[in-house]
Formats: sequence, structure tokens, C-alpha cells
Amino acid sequence: MSSGPDRCAHSVATPVLPWDNYCNLPLYQEWNATHDPLETLRGCCQSPDDNIGFSGDDNCTAYCNATEATLESLQTCLQQSDELQQFGCSSGAEEVYQRATAGRLGVYLVLGVVIASALGG
Repeated sequence: MSSGPDRCAHSVATPVLPWDNYCNLPLYQEWNATHDPLETLRGCCQSPDDNIGFSGDDNCTAYCNATEATLESLQTCLQQSDELQQFGCSSGAEEVYQRATAGRLGVYLVLGVVIASALGG
């Protein structure tokens, strides 16, 4: 399953941007076809001082240019989202967070192994 514009299917990198505080994500997320990643970013980027834009090849990466005061809440909101497989956040020259996971699939796989082990499988 996937979500996002077809033109962005091969563009999954999150480029380094020239601002001090931001989070960005590929518009094409491969594992969840039920929710638009841009809508998740818009929902998390709520401060009046924050703004959303696009970058990368074919504008396939969306970013929220945050402030020092709003970066932590933006990052927390994105971390709590079940819709995102990949995103990154940066504070100045330091990358503060990067997620590239299979989302809930990883949790289900670990749980399946634990149950199988408990049943003697």
C-alpha cells in the first residue's frame, strides 16, 4: 500500500534544508494508503509562525519550517502519527530525529514472534 503522488514514488529522501528548525517528509509514503502524509504534516504544523513548503526533486518533500519554540511539539506530533513511515527533523546543523520504519508492521512482527515462542513454535 502507498500514499502520495505517483511522480514521487522513487523520491523517498528527506533533504537537508537551510533553516534552523524544521521537520520534513516524503510526500510518497509506501506503507499506508489510507492517509495523505501532507495532511498529517499540516495537522502537526499549527503554530502561526510555522509554514509549510515543498522541496526536493519534483517538490516531492514537504516541510514545516518551525521555530525553536514549536519544533519539539511538531516532532512529537509526527512521532505519534500512525500514518507516517518516514520523516526527519532538524534543529540548526543537528539532525534531532529521523524515522524510517515499517510503522505498525514492525510491532505486529515482534508480537507474532513473541506469541509463537510462547506457544512453543
